[in-house]
Amino acid sequence: MTTSHTFISYSTDDSAIIAPLVKRLNDEGINTWIDENIHNSITREIEEAIEAADNMLVFLSPNAKQSDWVRNEITYARIQEKPIFAALILGNRKTAIPVHALDVPFFDLKAGGDDRTWIRLLDKIENRTEVQNLRVIDKILKALDENPHEKLTAETIQERSLPESSIQYINRQLRRMVADEIILRDETQTPYLYNLWIKD
Repeated sequence: MTTSHTFISYSTDDSAIIAPLVKRLNDEGINTWIDENIHNSITREIEEAIEAADNMLVFLSPNAKQSDWVRNEITYARIQEKPIFAALILGNRKTAIPVHALDVPFFDLKAGGDDRTWIRLLDKIENRTEVQNLRVIDKILKALDENPHEKLTAETIQERSLPESSIQYINRQLRRMVADEIILRDETQTPYLYNLWIKD
């Protein structure tokens, strides 16, 4: 079993809803563990997965609130002193959050969630601070400023300025900067090209 992953706690009744969400987590560079293809004792494999996890992400819904498995997984993660985060996929505070998770910060991913919500959730899972994000944004701006007549890809920015950062994390910060109108993204090219936002 891998020693670095995010344990996914959910109700199997919500499997169809969480499947694309877990795929996006993986696409964003988050290594996830979900209770598929369990071959031996399900209880012991889940215990081992929680013990080895960096953190836990609970998908909240009315189904999850009624699930003994979800409640037990949250309790065991607390015993193991794992950070716990949550994503609301169905229902609301009254109908979807079990008493075991009342103090857990949650992110609204109903209808898939918007990009800003995803960025905040991913930062939490990766334990990124705003100071870290600002440092990376500063390096991106310097890379773009040093090449004002050249549009850069995320891969080029990584190679020149951020070799220690994953391409998924760099792309996340680039999306944040585009949303905040700090930089421009040329979507006519693949991969996307970026340059500084020059206002009139």
